[in-house]
Amino acid sequence: DGARESLDVIVRNIVLLQKKIDTIMNFSRPVLPQRSPEKLAAVASEALEKLRLAGKLGGIKTTLSGGEKLKAVGVDRVRLASALEQLMLNAAEAMAEGGELRVSVSAANGRQRIEISDTGEGIEKKNLQAVFHPFFTTRPGKMGLGLTLARNVARAHGGTLEINSVAGHGTRVVMELPAS
Repeated sequence: DGARESLDVIVRNIVLLQKKIDTIMNFSRPVLPQRSPEKLAAVASEALEKLRLAGKLGGIKTTLSGGEKLKAVGVDRVRLASALEQLMLNAAEAMAEGGELRVSVSAANGRQRIEISDTGEGIEKKNLQAVFHPFFTTRPGKMGLGLTLARNVARAHGGTLEINSVAGHGTRVVMELPAS
């Protein structure tokens, strides 16, 4: 029994290491989107639901608004959903005691916009410039690649990713993508 328990621990750690290696490998590869017409609100909803099913949203109130009437845009659904999931997970982790996670989809000036805001702890001003640097993190046990990968996905689609935050007052992340 003791050997079986030790082997289970070893296997779990190997799986965790493999996930970290995969993340690093994905970071080092260029993002080449496999585009298909997708509604951004549907992709955001999918990412939010995946986090909910995985139990990552705990006592967090979530709202998703807008985008229902917007036309589909050419995006890589898998990569975009992964990037949005990472952004939403970051928001959820900043609200360990609960809070509100709001996701909205809108359009203006030939671009579609996904805004993710939270009522979490925010980002200290000194860290705002570093959050997109690979391997930068303030969270123990994290790799510090999530925001970098999300920004790479936005850029690969011809878009942008910006963060506005005030320590103690939450964070707002805005991804803008070309509407055509």
